[in-house]
Amino acid sequence: MAITLFLTISIILALFFFTTKRRLHLFEGIVLWAFFLNIHNNFIGFAGVDFHLIRISQRLPNFIAYCAIRNVIFPLFIILFLEAVVSLRRSWAKLACLVVAVHLLMGIVLLAERLNVLQHSAKWTAGWSYLSWTAALLLMYGIHQWIRRVLGKDVIV
Repeated sequence: MAITLFLTISIILALFFFTTKRRLHLFEGIVLWAFFLNIHNNFIGFAGVDFHLIRISQRLPNFIAYCAIRNVIFPLFIILFLEAVVSLRRSWAKLACLVVAVHLLMGIVLLAERLNVLQHSAKWTAGWSYLSWTAALLLMYGIHQWIRRVLGKDVIV
């Protein structure tokens, strides 16, 4: 059930991503995708392997569902978040978008935990999840702004 649900979410997000008007350049999207995968894989490595706070299911369908979450859902969602933030002008609207994005990402994680795709240890708290997703989104926003500054306004539409 988990594999069907998360692959469906992946397909819906991919269709939404490719059918909406892009506010980010393709190069930006690829670089941000790679940065996010690196950051998220390092976080899961530290939290899961080193500190034993997160366990990923060993069952093949659940592991494939986790791979869909890690490699498709989270990066696409982050890029869609950055596109939404780029389109907003007011800082309070950007902050509201950040709060909504953190809650949606937490919903995906809680759904994955409910479907036994991953498990958090007893030492893990929900506050750490909110903190880690907020930090990840702010870091990705900072990397996005850095990429825009490096490339210059004339290069990116």
